[in-house]
Amino acid sequence: MKKSIRIIAALLLLVFCISACNLDGIIDTINGLDGGGGSSSLPEDIYTPLASLVRNPDSSSTLDNKKFTFAVYIGTETFEETFEGETKVYTYQLGYIEREYDTPIYLDMTDLDTTPASGSYAYVTGTVTGTVYWTEDNKQVEVLDFRVQSFESYQPNFSEPSSENLFETADGKVEFVGAHYSENSFDTVAVVYVKYTNTKADSAYKFNSLRTMLGEFDVDVSSELPYTTCSGSIFEPDEVYGGALKANDMNATTPSGKSQLYYFTITLELGAAEDDTIWFDVYDDEYNFTHSIGVFVEPDLETLGL
Repeated sequence: MKKSIRIIAALLLLVFCISACNLDGIIDTINGLDGGGGSSSLPEDIYTPLASLVRNPDSSSTLDNKKFTFAVYIGTETFEETFEGETKVYTYQLGYIEREYDTPIYLDMTDLDTTPASGSYAYVTGTVTGTVYWTEDNKQVEVLDFRVQSFESYQPNFSEPSSENLFETADGKVEFVGAHYSENSFDTVAVVYVKYTNTKADSAYKFNSLRTMLGEFDVDVSSELPYTTCSGSIFEPDEVYGGALKANDMNATTPSGKSQLYYFTITLELGAAEDDTIWFDVYDDEYNFTHSIGVFVEPDLETLGL
């Protein structure tokens, strides 16, 4: 069911960012919750269909009409909304799942006596009830509406992430190889190389976008190494290792049982400095800080020595 907001409450939309930037795309999230008290027909991994539904809230989903539990960051205090054609006043909070932490979920808290604190984390249990939409800048904005029946507060683990430079996914293994500075037509960039090993049987898995390849790594850099964007550049770097495939090449494939070197770029503001390190961090679906890898950016391709 769609609910059109008639009165938009005065609230601060706190878009939660774990670190400085999220690449459009490195691996499927490492640890997912199961359905938590839902129907046996629910998918084992709640977060993949949930993330898809958050991105496209008006689409059909395996989660429709199912009771399920997921971990969420609570981005606001409670606020009230009324909708066209209704007199009932609803109580909401905005929530964010880790995979889509720049897109809010309208958490309907109307039936609860107490609610989670803003800035906290909670497991929420309930059902998808439709969408909430409104018009902004002559465009319709539509977000997922989730009726919360119960919640349990918790605190993620942000300490002692693994520094092991190897990430095992459902499709294979990802390992950082190194990085170097280069230039493209407009910017200074860091060219980052990763080795992907396809462990799926009898397949030719495609690395066809940064979202496919780099989905769950957050990027952080030191104050000595500011950047303007880390979503990858459409302009090719002047220097790049000839044996590496472009990460968002639609035709780039890695056959089953084989390894292939890929590269992507991060646009920077400064040139090389002695301590230039880019950190690639991983958080699981419960916001636990699981991995952190530092990749030093060499002055040029020759110094990197691939």
